[in-house]
Amino acid sequence: MSGSARNAPAIVRALARGAVALGALAAAAALGRPSDDCAAPTGERLAAAPAELLRGRLVEPRSGRPGAVPEARVYLLYYGASWCAPCRAFARTLKPIYESGEPARLGYEVVFVSRDRPGDDLAYAREAAMPWPFVGAPRDRRGRDLTELGGDVLPNLIAVDRRGRVLCRAVDPSGRSSGVRRTFDRLRAAMAPR
Repeated sequence: MSGSARNAPAIVRALARGAVALGALAAAAALGRPSDDCAAPTGERLAAAPAELLRGRLVEPRSGRPGAVPEARVYLLYYGASWCAPCRAFARTLKPIYESGEPARLGYEVVFVSRDRPGDDLAYAREAAMPWPFVGAPRDRRGRDLTELGGDVLPNLIAVDRRGRVLCRAVDPSGRSSGVRRTFDRLRAAMAPR
């Protein structure tokens, strides 16, 4: 028997393991992709309901004091940082949408999830005149769960329903962006009464 014939079962097992690994990677990528219509959850979810994760963590930018968790149908989690130039542009795009009152009428609430160091987050929120509350650097596991959802690409806007299911993302884990306005429009269309 030739050497390649003796190694055939090992090669088959290695190929099978590789196929399983590729399948797992493809499934993980599918879970993280932005939903084109925001009507079907992406498959991702927070470790708990957003209100629970935000409780005791929200800060009002104007006062710098702890803020109450707003009731919302959908939480729009804006991930950014003061050192991120695209984040500054993103906030400038998001602010007029927020101030138009449309998110409030639809039952949405924006929450800035900072990737800054403590202290820099409040300074940035004030400098940008953010009208929404923010969550600073995580200090415990629940805070890290909220922060890690944003991935490594900044800025990002992730729509999460009140049960913690991710509805859609402005930026997927690979860095592909659909933009603030398009994400908001897709979400509004998906959540409209039918």
